[in-house]
Amino acid sequence: MTRLPKKPAPDAEEEAAPILVPKGTGEFTFGDHLRHLHEHAGDIPATLDEFGRCAHCVRRGWFKLDS
Repeated sequence: MTRLPKKPAPDAEEEAAPILVPKGTGEFTFGDHLRHLHEHAGDIPATLDEFGRCAHCVRRGWFKLDS
């Protein structure tokens, strides 16, 4: 006899519905991280905000708003 709890059967409607994630709010993958590092190194064009700061770093809160 197993002591593990049984998982409830998933609803077919929930499983069939696509998961929509707005751009920029999804999981930051390792590939995204490497691309970000190459942007800082100047190997590829960087995504900058209106003040010339790295948009990824600003979105993650690594810049103070008054800087």
